[in-house]
Parts: sequence; C-alpha cells; structure tokens
Amino acid sequence: MDKVAGYIRVSSPAQAAEGESLNTQKTQIEQFVKMKNWTLTKIYEDAGLSGGKAETRPAFQEMIRDAERRAFEGIVFTKLSRFARSASDFLRYRDRLRKYDVYLFSIKEGLDPQSKVGQLLMGFLAMVAEWDKENIREQMEENKIARW
Repeated sequence: MDKVAGYIRVSSPAQAAEGESLNTQKTQIEQFVKMKNWTLTKIYEDAGLSGGKAETRPAFQEMIRDAERRAFEGIVFTKLSRFARSASDFLRYRDRLRKYDVYLFSIKEGLDPQSKVGQLLMGFLAMVAEWDKENIREQMEENKIARW
C-alpha cells in the first residue's frame, strides 16, 4: 500500500458550520496515514450531508470515480459510519472498489480489509451502522410528534 485517500463527512449543516468534527476526522486520518508511512493523495469532504444514500454525496462519488481511475489504493475514514450508513451501500461500494484493488480502512474499528475476518466484521459493522441510523430516525420522528 502506498497511496491512499481520506474521506470525511458530517451529517448536519450545523456540524459542518462548526467544522470541529471535520477537522478532528481530518487530523485522525492524517496521523493514521503518517503512522503507516503511506502517501495521502487527497481528503474528500461531504459537509452537512447524510450518510444514508451514497448517491447524494458529491465528494463520495468523486472519490469512487478517482478510485476507479486507480488514483490510490486505499480509502481511510475515521469510522465505518462516515463511509456508509447503509449496509447495502457499504457492500456495493466495497465490492465495486475491490475490482480496482482499492481497500477500505476504518481507523476506529481497526480491521484489516485484506483479511477474510476483517471483511466479515466490516460487513457486520455496516449492518450496525444502518441499525443506528434507523434508530436515530425513529427517535427524531418520536420527538417531532411529541413537539406537536
């Protein structure tokens, strides 16, 4: 592994305006890449966009196109839910990227995407991220109804 890209995202415009979470993610990615002695080619940033649908995130889509052009060999993100909040999105893009020998590295989960166990656990954690997203959506609906 030599060249990697980073991907950062926050869900709400308020989080994007604060910038703290984006800056924290960026710093963590830079430190991780430096520790691995890799070259960071670019950090793709989707600020204030939900992770629910990958198609609606412009920087994410640009990153996928660049990966298919073999601009880098790996994508680093702070935790799996930053990359995808849907298990089907995660699996679809992971498999798509594999065709180009591009691997996904999640700092917090610390899994090796090149091992069978790492691949299995990342798939499982993608399901957990989707469950969490649905839980949050349900809580927001309940709060909205309670305010009415």
